[in-house]
Amino acid sequence: MKRTIITTILTLIFVISFTVMAQKKESKRHKVVEAVINNYKSDNNIGIYNLFATEMQKAMPEDKTAEFFNNLRKNAGTIKSYSYLKKASTFNLYKVEFEKATLQLNISIDKNMKIDGFAFRPYVENKKIANVETDLTLPFDDEWYVVWGGDTEDVNYHIILESQRGAFDCIILDSEDKSFKNDRSVNENFYCFGKKLYAPCKAEVIMAVDGIKDNIPGVMNNTFPTGNTVVLKTENNEYIYVCHFKQFSIKVKQGDIVNKGDLLGLCGNSGRSSEAHLHLHIQSNEYQEDSNGLKAYFSNIVVNKNPELRYSPLKGDRIENSVEKK
Repeated sequence: MKRTIITTILTLIFVISFTVMAQKKESKRHKVVEAVINNYKSDNNIGIYNLFATEMQKAMPEDKTAEFFNNLRKNAGTIKSYSYLKKASTFNLYKVEFEKATLQLNISIDKNMKIDGFAFRPYVENKKIANVETDLTLPFDDEWYVVWGGDTEDVNYHIILESQRGAFDCIILDSEDKSFKNDRSVNENFYCFGKKLYAPCKAEVIMAVDGIKDNIPGVMNNTFPTGNTVVLKTENNEYIYVCHFKQFSIKVKQGDIVNKGDLLGLCGNSGRSSEAHLHLHIQSNEYQEDSNGLKAYFSNIVVNKNPELRYSPLKGDRIENSVEKK
């Protein structure tokens, strides 16, 4: 009994100590961000450059750093206020109110309290995502792993694009949690490359792009971000983007009416894709620039070996249909 009490006390001390240490580190990181803000306000670009880690300084030399922040001052103006949002992976996220815009600062600070990565992007309020009305099934056979999915940026980086707020990316993993076998420079070695992809519901095909070549794994095509793509218009006027098909594998054409479970094509690695995977998102209008993202729910699926009647995938889930397609 005494040993148990002592163990509990020691554990509690460790937890408290660890929490205090973590808080101190975060406090130091906040000080670094405060220094960035103050240097920005005083037009001290070299002061910001001196806060960079060595590799960051190589990537953004003094002249590039000055050019970036001078352009930011020109376009966004001075900083009125800023506030901490949350931590997402290795980045701390801040809301920064400028004269002419509200931006989100994503900043990574290493153990030496030096900046090793940062980005300014449009700030998007975490508003509720509208749900799809159409009954959907997962567009594949077998078990797939959700790489990105959910309602917040830490689990779904697509959130930053309004039309893709409900998007998710999926791959297939083996028993060792690897997405490929042998040489990863070969598309055919990725488990999901060439897998059949199906219509998740009855819909009209309003776009089918088939001629974009597959990337060498690790090299992305930013000219055609969605790659080979099928866009489906549901009976509820929702627009489903299914992206990154294998070149010349798409089996449907514009104007076709497809039913739930009809073959669309094969999973590939085209477009802005570093390896073979499925990207799917649903939006309110045909064109991404004029759309709100919708949250997709799928019926009768198995999530981490547990059956679900209706479910929206989250990062880290292993998902499959209760019944295989054709």
